[in-house]
Amino acid sequence: MRDRTGITPGPLGQLLRGLEEKGWVTSERAPIEGPGRPAQIYRIVSPDAYTVSVDHSARAIRVLRRELTGSTAVKLEQPVAEDASAAERDRLILSMIDEAVGDVPEEKIWGAGLAVSGALDDDGVLVTSVATPQLEGTRPADVLTGRFECPVMVIGDGRAALSAENVLGVGRTASDMMLLALSRRPYIGTVLDRFPRIGAHHLAGDVSRMSLGNDLLDVSGWAGDSGEDFPDVAAAFRAVAAGDKAARRELTRRLEALADHIAVAISVVDPELVAIGGAGRLAADQVIEILTPLLEKRLVALPRLEAAHLDQFGVALGVTEMTRYRIFATLASPDGGLAEFSRDEFIARSGGDVQVQ
Repeated sequence: MRDRTGITPGPLGQLLRGLEEKGWVTSERAPIEGPGRPAQIYRIVSPDAYTVSVDHSARAIRVLRRELTGSTAVKLEQPVAEDASAAERDRLILSMIDEAVGDVPEEKIWGAGLAVSGALDDDGVLVTSVATPQLEGTRPADVLTGRFECPVMVIGDGRAALSAENVLGVGRTASDMMLLALSRRPYIGTVLDRFPRIGAHHLAGDVSRMSLGNDLLDVSGWAGDSGEDFPDVAAAFRAVAAGDKAARRELTRRLEALADHIAVAISVVDPELVAIGGAGRLAADQVIEILTPLLEKRLVALPRLEAAHLDQFGVALGVTEMTRYRIFATLASPDGGLAEFSRDEFIARSGGDVQVQ
């Protein structure tokens, strides 16, 4: 620490004692092995604490309980009918949360968050949603505020997936990256200088109303070798990955039509990496094979094209990482200084409002 910070041992000892008083580190004396005062050993505190994260998607609910250190304790996934009402979905979420939390007492849950597909306003109301229109006009995070006493966060699912890939996935080695999520609700997220771009209206990367979104959302006319249309975009990509020639021809046609859109987005950001995510991750190798020559014709320099690393729990992991970031940023910041490392202090500093990302 002296070598890294340049702080001399005297002031550094005072700093460590201050961290210990506020619960960030613990100390103990090293075994006596010779003359002189024994050394003091400091260890970072890892509290017995958890976060709960929910991915509320159109066809599945996913719940994670993770330790504050980042290790997963419980991982759950349940299908949900696409036309299920908001009340039916909330009941399923609550039953899954009860299972995930188990007998863990409330005071050990420091934060909770929920990701939803669509555009959120500053009050956490879902304004529009292509995937779950029945939730429009509701506050999806209310299911968490009614269940937990800790601070709650609500996040767009594209932003959550981007954050997860940035911290835990393919983006760990890239300062500037884009996530091209090819799904029923497409998303082009950006990370600049290691930080995901949110946007003034929490809508950076949302292209669901543009032709890029409409072309991919409409699976009518996207048939495989059997001649039958695929039920959804994910099924189409799975068929492409399995070698279905008709499905690949249709994917090629659609990517050719979208190439200008994608090239413009890449040109504006000029990232070093573009990750292929969403349902497109299921056939990422084929998507990259088709996209590469299309982009080479349109761009002076081509970024790396790679498959996103995280599976269907990527969105929930992103919620977890953003919740953890909120906890540590609230308790230790340049403006607020270093607070006591405790759940009560986090709650006191967070206020009662749902944070919208």
